[in-house]
Amino acid sequence: MSRVAYCTGHLHDQPLATVAEMARLAGYEGLDINGDGFEKSPPPHLTPRLDAHHREQARADLRDIDKAASALGANVYLVPDDDRRGQENLAYAMASIDLAAELGIPLVHCFTGRQAQSLSRAEAFSRLSDALARLCDHGAGRGVKVAVEGCVPHFIRSTADYLELIGNLPGADLRVCFDPSHIFLHGESEFEAAEKLIDRISIVHVKDAAGRFPDFSCPPLGAGEMDWPGLLSLLRGLGYGGQLAVEYEADQFGWKQDRMAAMLDARRFLRDQGF
Repeated sequence: MSRVAYCTGHLHDQPLATVAEMARLAGYEGLDINGDGFEKSPPPHLTPRLDAHHREQARADLRDIDKAASALGANVYLVPDDDRRGQENLAYAMASIDLAAELGIPLVHCFTGRQAQSLSRAEAFSRLSDALARLCDHGAGRGVKVAVEGCVPHFIRSTADYLELIGNLPGADLRVCFDPSHIFLHGESEFEAAEKLIDRISIVHVKDAAGRFPDFSCPPLGAGEMDWPGLLSLLRGLGYGGQLAVEYEADQFGWKQDRMAAMLDARRFLRDQGF
């Protein structure tokens, strides 16, 4: 049975302890924790740059959260134009795997990133494959799965892209962080994507969408154009038992909703679908 987590990026300006308590009160079992490696303010909830004291604090903050139902989003661009930055980003993702292992979090997911202007697609694909192979190997030695998420503006975003990437790594257990809204937004069937990728999906980002890229929005769950009841039914029928993680981004598209109300509404939506 899939367990339901909440993506903490929606509450980026709140301490991790507050986020964990809000999620617990709203009925979520786990957290998909914002660990982005981008320069931003406020900083992510978890980062490998934390010192020993803050790591112990994070462990305490997460004491009431089901770690097995949780993930760490170490989102960096693994193949940027700048080679030095690429090595730094790979090191950040490696260190994020170490942090996840230390905290008992079983899954780390990374972005693929936008197409580097200085590289051909074939070159970028090859470098991404090499980076992910190293991350998967690093994670395997620490009991942490590694997943990749391709967003709609990224150079890896379609079902065919995912399958090609997986085919490039025959010895690696590369997982997929499946956000069907990105599949929907570039006009592909999220149902067909789920069927073709099901054996590799370890986490599903539950987020609604409307329109098509680049003219799109991400309304509250159930208010968009995606058939989430149908997709959830398909996932259940396919035997999916991995994580579901609600990702609320409606506030970025003009919706004004109380945060706890948004969390409760999304949890109620999933509960109505049997999750």
